[in-house]
Amino acid sequence: MNRELEAKLIEQVTKNPSSLRYIEEQTEAICLAALAKNRNVFKYIKDKSSNFYLRALKNDGLLLEFINDKDDELCLAAVNSNGLALQYVNNKTIEIISAAINNTGFALQFIEEQTPDICLVAVERNGLALQYVKYQTPEICLAAVKDFGNALEFVKHQTEEICLTAVTSNPRSILFVENQTEEICLTAVKGDGNLLDLVKEQTPEICLAAVKEISSSLEYVIDQTEEICLAALERSSHSFKFIKDKTPNLCLSAVKIDGLILEHVKNKTLEICSAAVEQNPKALMFAEYQSETMRFNAVSKDWRVLKYAQCQSADTCIAAIKQSLESFKYIICNKRNYLEVLKFLISNNQKDEKILNKIIKRYHDKEFKDIYTKHNLWKYVDFSKLKKLDDKYTMVL
Repeated sequence: MNRELEAKLIEQVTKNPSSLRYIEEQTEAICLAALAKNRNVFKYIKDKSSNFYLRALKNDGLLLEFINDKDDELCLAAVNSNGLALQYVNNKTIEIISAAINNTGFALQFIEEQTPDICLVAVERNGLALQYVKYQTPEICLAAVKDFGNALEFVKHQTEEICLTAVTSNPRSILFVENQTEEICLTAVKGDGNLLDLVKEQTPEICLAAVKEISSSLEYVIDQTEEICLAALERSSHSFKFIKDKTPNLCLSAVKIDGLILEHVKNKTLEICSAAVEQNPKALMFAEYQSETMRFNAVSKDWRVLKYAQCQSADTCIAAIKQSLESFKYIICNKRNYLEVLKFLISNNQKDEKILNKIIKRYHDKEFKDIYTKHNLWKYVDFSKLKKLDDKYTMVL
């Protein structure tokens, strides 16, 4: 058969494995392609030689099911490919059993006469194979849970050592622990704090370990002490929502960790607001009570928070302008503030046209006019855009 035709037939059986039955000239490649898609087409294969069987079994050991004349060589090839093929082996020799178990521990379910050594190898390969062990020993159980903690579900006689090994391997295996000790629970929550929900008897130490691992486990803490709550907040400020009793002292400590927690504080005192803004200037947006010092310090750190200032002193405005002229858009139109900004711009030779235009249009009494004239600032006003022609004379005269 030429390669082109073979390639077309391979494509055909790949799409429709059952079409193999209609192919008269079957090549090994065509047969293997069909078997790869559906092992049930094995019955349509014409080549019944041992050599073909060996190559097929190396690809899929479970094809052993369809072979009637199974010698040791074929069986060994099958279990080396897939240990579960042991179920189709009639003569289970030590060599075949060992090969099957080394491939997958789950082959243990097809072994009638189990030895401790075979069982040990099986659970070391797959801890869940413990469910097929007829006679469990502590050594076998330890090996099983060490490989996969949830194998604890199938341990008939649990010991603290076995349970501790299981939760060390997989913290979620605490679900299968019959007798929870503090050490077992600590090990579990250190691996996954949210497993605190499965702990039957909580202690402060267990709860503390849980919230340090993941702050959201605070939701499952029955007795929330200030130490536990603060530990959770240190891990993540989002845990604030899980605090049941938000006392003033706890809120104060919380905003010192993350000022933006202030948004979720119901009873905001000046002390709490001050501490929050000190930690994060952006907390000024949530501060119901503000002092001038608080506003000045916040704006000095971040000019953008000027827009959240309930009142604006000239000093606060200048603190913002020093950082960015863009902050002028947040300055409340106030004669005193505008005058100080004007003086600052002149003294620092920062004659921003947009800012000067706005100030000159808004204020033009004698104190301002003297400054405009002295520093030649009238040129920053576009008189052509004034609504009334008389406004020009009102401003200049």
